[in-house]
Amino acid sequence: MVPGLARYQLHFTTIHISRIGLGGSAISKALKTICGLDSRTLKTLYDKVGDAGDVAFEAKKRQSFTLRKPKPLTIKGVYQSLVKIANTQGTGSGEIKQSIVNKLLQDARGPEESRYIVRTLCQHVSGA
Repeated sequence: MVPGLARYQLHFTTIHISRIGLGGSAISKALKTICGLDSRTLKTLYDKVGDAGDVAFEAKKRQSFTLRKPKPLTIKGVYQSLVKIANTQGTGSGEIKQSIVNKLLQDARGPEESRYIVRTLCQHVSGA
């Protein structure tokens, strides 16, 4: 888990990024891309565990390799990523937001950090 990140979860939910304009499909796409899952496997995992964070945990556990060593996540870095997602608008914003979500999950070290990142993102998903 990102050192000290859990105690800042409440802070993340109260800052001015209550809606970051990110759909749930962005998280699914990131899990498929980063963890090498197909749609069927992702659905099976979701049906089994029922929580997006737990799906991320299980998906990251199954990941057998990474192409690059992940850069350690920091509180500041995660916060800046959330703000960047929230402030990105206009043409091409969907791709930019997807890229940021992918990078967060790619840099998550292990299943526990993946779980936390996804749960944090889910708190700010449009319609949540």
